[in-house]
Amino acid sequence: MNSAARILAIYEQVIGYPDRSGAQFLHLWIHVFKLSENDEDEATAALMAFRAEIELAKTKLIEQGVPEPLFYESFAHIKGIASATLLNQEWASHKRSLPSDVLLGLQWAAWALPKEEDELSAEELASLISDLESLQESIEASNLSMYVKDFVLRQIDLIRMALRQYRISGISPVETALETTYGAIRRNSPALTKQVENASTEDKMLLKRFETVLTKTAETAEKIDKVRKGGEALAKISHVVGEAIGDVINFLT
Repeated sequence: MNSAARILAIYEQVIGYPDRSGAQFLHLWIHVFKLSENDEDEATAALMAFRAEIELAKTKLIEQGVPEPLFYESFAHIKGIASATLLNQEWASHKRSLPSDVLLGLQWAAWALPKEEDELSAEELASLISDLESLQESIEASNLSMYVKDFVLRQIDLIRMALRQYRISGISPVETALETTYGAIRRNSPALTKQVENASTEDKMLLKRFETVLTKTAETAEKIDKVRKGGEALAKISHVVGEAIGDVINFLT
């Protein structure tokens, strides 16, 4: 899988979406990106990530020496419809105006770029997101201090957002989110430790669960990113994240 292949997969879903009367771009992108119903903010964020991925793919193709005429117009057409300003406009008229050779240009681009990473299955992705959402519910219902709750929930939101954009941007944003979480845990370790000292055993074990979810996500990211990193994870994110949260909960073992 590479940037152009992800864009191709998204475009195939786009052109396969019905152009029935009344269907808006918002409905289209909610369907394609698997977003919350009628959430314009989420759709806008996804489109921004998609447009960034289009620019990244173009840069990679140019670096590979691929002639611009083979792909440039195709990317321009898909970027033209991937705009938040169109969310409330009807999809049908725009769909009919898309040239038939856009698909061919994207197929060529996907072939021209080398494989960057293995592909995360839909089941694996759904499992990771489900783990985070289940943990969120447990954290919200716990008696942990507001400080600890807010901290953990921020990390969950960060990683979940990156996972939801996986189909657009691949595994790199997930790794970035995990690295950000690692840094946040390191910086806030003394305060977190202080806040959970008097928590119940049940609530303390939620931090163990937090560690498990982070480690599972990081190990999955490392597994599918071995192509880009030559078979070796550069930062061993799962190790450093586990180490960081382990400093906070060592007193549990």
